[in-house]
Amino acid sequence: MKKFLILISVLGFAVCARANLYTADMISVSAEANTAVEARDLALNHAVREAFPMMIRRVSLSDTTHVDATPAEMSAKVKGLSIANEKTTPTKYMADVTVQFKPKDVQDFLTRQGVLFITKEPPKYLLIPIFIEGDKAVIFDEQSP
Repeated sequence: MKKFLILISVLGFAVCARANLYTADMISVSAEANTAVEARDLALNHAVREAFPMMIRRVSLSDTTHVDATPAEMSAKVKGLSIANEKTTPTKYMADVTVQFKPKDVQDFLTRQGVLFITKEPPKYLLIPIFIEGDKAVIFDEQSP
């Protein structure tokens, strides 16, 4: 007797890799100014301006080409920043920045912009087709009957 079976596995580790849809990870920034503090401010503002459209594209279900936010609007939606690999000189600042946005504020913004969005990431699935004939099971491929 021949049977066909599909194994479904929920890939929880894939969901954990991006724990939050409203987070943009590891944005490399570099800035130069008169002082390291000014350079840091420029770099972190740049990280927010780069992270915001990335996050908007990830959560949006519709076209976002018309979505435009001012730097002040983007900054107002920031929940927090995580900084890694930080390096400074008297006039330069470099780091990898993770920007976390406030989900409710982003959702309100997208609603006002007329953009459909998701509120949570769907689970990841791995489908494995298995062909069973008698007591033998093989992964289904193009040569399976």
